[in-house]
Amino acid sequence: MGGSLPRSVDDLPLLPDLVAPQAWSADLVAASDGLFERGVRVLRDGEGGLLVIGDAVMRALAQDPAVGGTPVEFLTGRAGDRVRRATGAAPPSGAAAFDAFLRNQVFTMNAALHVAVRRVVARHLVPRAVLGMAGHAERVLVGVLDEVTRVGGVVDLERDVAGPYVTRFWTDQLGVPAGAALRVQQLVHEMNRMFLFAPTLEDRARVLAATEEYLELVGRTVAMAWERGDNALLGHLARGLDGIDLPGAPPDLGALVAANFFDGFHTVAVAVANAARCLLADAPAAERVRRAPSLVAAAFTEGARLTAPLMLTTRMALGDVEHAGLRIPAGTPITMAWIAANRDPEAYDEPGGYRLDRPPRLGTTFGGGARICPGRGATRMLGEVALRALTATSVQVRLESPQPGWVPGSAIRRHPAIPVVVRRVAAA
Repeated sequence: MGGSLPRSVDDLPLLPDLVAPQAWSADLVAASDGLFERGVRVLRDGEGGLLVIGDAVMRALAQDPAVGGTPVEFLTGRAGDRVRRATGAAPPSGAAAFDAFLRNQVFTMNAALHVAVRRVVARHLVPRAVLGMAGHAERVLVGVLDEVTRVGGVVDLERDVAGPYVTRFWTDQLGVPAGAALRVQQLVHEMNRMFLFAPTLEDRARVLAATEEYLELVGRTVAMAWERGDNALLGHLARGLDGIDLPGAPPDLGALVAANFFDGFHTVAVAVANAARCLLADAPAAERVRRAPSLVAAAFTEGARLTAPLMLTTRMALGDVEHAGLRIPAGTPITMAWIAANRDPEAYDEPGGYRLDRPPRLGTTFGGGARICPGRGATRMLGEVALRALTATSVQVRLESPQPGWVPGSAIRRHPAIPVVVRRVAAA
C-alpha cells in the first residue's frame, strides 16, 4: 500500500480480492504473510468492517480511546450470520447463557463500566501478586508431570499437560473443588468452537450447551467457596464488584469469575502448549535453555509471538476515527489480527524465525492499548514455569510428531495434537 493511507475506507483493498476466503480461514498467518509481501497493512474485511494486520497501525488504533469494545449484539449477530452462511440454516435458539457470558467480559464493555470492571480483575494480577502465585504454579505442574510420567507412553502436550496444569492452577486460586477442575477443562474445550469461522449447527449447539453448564458450574462452586470465607482472591473480587454501581455490571461474583477467567482456563493453556512446542521443536534452542534457565523468559516471549493463541479480536469505532489520513466512520467494526502484527517485517527482523536473542519488544500477543489483556502477567508466569520445568535436567520431553499442523478455520492458533513422551531422568 505504500507509506500513506487513503482518506476513505472505501479506497482500501478488499480482503476477498487479495486472498481466497478458504485460504484465509485455513491459515490466516500464511495469508497475512502474503499480504505483507504486497505492502498491505489494513484493508476491508468483506463483511463491512476493517481488518488490520500491520504493527504500527494496529498499535495506533488500539490506543485510540474512540476504538472500544464491540457490543454483544454485534458479536452474537455475526456468530449467527456465520452459521447461516456455513449451513444455510438458522442457528439454534437458547443463547441466553452465551449472551450473558459475553456481556460480563471486560473485553466487550465500554467506559465507564470497562474501566471499573477491568480495575477489579486486574488489581489482583499485578506483577507482585503474580510473583506470589509462582510457587503454587510450580507445585501444580509437578503434580501433573508426576501423573503423566506414572502413566507413561504418548500424551498430548495441550490436553494432558498444559490444560490440567492451567485449569488446576486457576481452580485452586478461586476455591473451585478439585473434582470440578476436569469438567471445567472439558467444557472450555467445547466452548472453543465459538472461535470457528464456519461453525456447523452442531458446533453452535455444543457451544451453547457447554456455556450454560460452564456458567452454572463455575458460578455455583465460586459461590460455595465465597461462602466459606477463606479465599482471599474471591474476597478481593467480591469487594471490588460491590463497589461498582453502574448499569450492566456482572450480577454476581460467579458471573464475574466465569466470564473473565475463561481465558485463564482455556487460552492460556493453548499459549503454554504452543510456546513449549516451539521450544522443544528447536533442539539447539531447547538445549540452550536447559543449560541457561535464564533464557526461559525469552523462549516464552518468542514462542508466544509466533503462535499467539487468540489470533484476532474485533473492536468497534465508537466515534469517527482518523489515523494517518484514513477516516473510519463511527460504528465500523475493526478486526485486529494480533498474531499478524507479531510477524510484520516492518517491525521484526526475520519475523518468521524463532530467535532467543531477539531484541526485547512489546508485541501484540496480548492485544494493545487500554484493552490489553489484564491477565498477561499471569500468563507469562505460567508459561515460564512450564518451560523451565519441561527443560529441567530431571525431565526429558520428546516430541513424537515434528509437523502436526494447525487447526484450520479457527481464530485460535492451536495444534490438533502435540504428542509427546515425558519421563523423569535420574540424577547423574
